[in-house]
Amino acid sequence: MYLLDYARKKGMVTIVNTNGYYLKNKIDKIAPHTDSVIVSIDAAGDLHDKMRKLPGLFDKAVKGIKSAKGKVKISINSVITAENINSIPDLIQLSDDLNVPVFIQTMVHEAGYNDHLKLTEDQEKAIYNELLYYKKKGSKLLNSESYIKKSVGQKTGEMSCSQSLYSCRG
Repeated sequence: MYLLDYARKKGMVTIVNTNGYYLKNKIDKIAPHTDSVIVSIDAAGDLHDKMRKLPGLFDKAVKGIKSAKGKVKISINSVITAENINSIPDLIQLSDDLNVPVFIQTMVHEAGYNDHLKLTEDQEKAIYNELLYYKKKGSKLLNSESYIKKSVGQKTGEMSCSQSLYSCRG
């Protein structure tokens, strides 16, 4: 916790990224030392556990999120691949059910490493159009509309995008 405290004293924003496995048991120790916790959940239920190769992880992550609410700013981060391409509605529903915002992005392809998970250009465009639909519908999607539009190649004028800020400005 020393590094988190040091960073905060220096005026930095501190964020803890986690798969949520130990979050329920550790949140009371973590919360006073960080500004935000981001839990990685890529699909609902068994598919998430299969993707992460850790049975029971989804349930532990959800319990951790519930335990963290009210103690620290909390959100979900999801990465969409060929394996979980149909998970967006479930992720949006989970976000709504937990009343916790979600950031959804497509996987960065590294040739020779994750080729089997690579999305086609058309799939990526469809995903970001789906996200745009949910954004306009009022979901708790952290992705800004400008970021989503930029991701599908729509003209949005001069802007700078930052995944770490979940947004584009322009």
